[in-house]
Amino acid sequence: MIGYDYWPIYCVLTTFIGMVALLKNQKYENHILFFTGLLSGITIWFRELTLLLPIFISFFLSYYFIIHKKYPLLLALKKIFLYSLPLILYFSGLVYYRYISTGNLRPTRSTFWHSFMLGVGQHNNPLGLCHNDTAIWNFAKSVNPKLKMYSLGEMYKSPNSEYEITLKAEAIKLIKTDPFLLIRNAFFKSVMIISPLFYTDGSFIKKSFLLIYPIASILLLLWFLGIYNLFRLNKLLCYIILSFFLYFTLTFCWFEVVGRIMLCFVFLHVLVYIYGILLLYQISLSIVNKKSRFK
Repeated sequence: MIGYDYWPIYCVLTTFIGMVALLKNQKYENHILFFTGLLSGITIWFRELTLLLPIFISFFLSYYFIIHKKYPLLLALKKIFLYSLPLILYFSGLVYYRYISTGNLRPTRSTFWHSFMLGVGQHNNPLGLCHNDTAIWNFAKSVNPKLKMYSLGEMYKSPNSEYEITLKAEAIKLIKTDPFLLIRNAFFKSVMIISPLFYTDGSFIKKSFLLIYPIASILLLLWFLGIYNLFRLNKLLCYIILSFFLYFTLTFCWFEVVGRIMLCFVFLHVLVYIYGILLLYQISLSIVNKKSRFK
C-alpha cells in the first residue's frame, strides 16, 4: 500500500514544484511545462486519484499566460499544449488499456459506484449505508439477489459487473429523490478536505474527538486566513494552491473521502496554515502597537 499510495503524493508534489518553478524561471518555460506534464502524468498509470488534476492546473496556466503575462492567445495555447501533450498520451494509453482489459473506456477503477456509495455511507443516509465495503456489498445483494452467487472480489474486477450496474441504478435513484442529501454530504466532505482533523473514520480521532474537533475548527479558520494572506502577498502562488484544493474538493466531495486522499496534499495544508498564523501574528502586532500609542 505504501507504493500504491505514493504515486498521487508524488504527482501533487511534482506538479506543485513545476508550477512554482514556472513562476521563478521564464527562460525555461517550455522545458518546465513539458517535463512537469511528463513526470506528473505518468502517475495515472499507477493510481487514478490525480487523473483530472491537469485540467485544474491548465485553468491556472490559462490565467497565468493570458491574463497575467498577456501572451497572445496562440502562444499561450502552445505553452499549455506543451504541458498537456504527455498527459494526453498517458490518458489515451490508459483509456485504451482499460478498454482492452475490461471492455469499458472508463479510465477510473472498476469500483466507481462502489466508491460513490461509500461516500454516501460516510454520513447519515436513508439507505442505512455505512462507510464499509461489506456494508455496501450487503446492500447491493439486498437490492439484487443475483449477486449472492458471486463474491465482492469478483465484482471488483469489471466496471461492467452486475454489482456496478446495481449500485449505479441505486445511486441515480438517490440523486433524483434526495439531491439535498448529496449537497449536504459534499459540504461536510469539503470541510473535511480543508481541515483533515474533521475526518471521522480515523480511530485516533474517534477516541479523542473532544480534543481533536476544537483543533480541527481552529485549522479551518487558519485555512481561510492563510488563503486570504496568500492572496494578499502572492496571488499566483495562491492560485496554484487553490487549484489543488479545488480539484480534490470538487472531485471527491461527491465520493468517499479518506485519509489517503488528504495525504496527497497535506504539505499544502501546512503551508496555508503557516500563512494563516503569520496573518494572526501581524494582526496581534498591530493591536499591540495601537495600544502602546495610546499609553
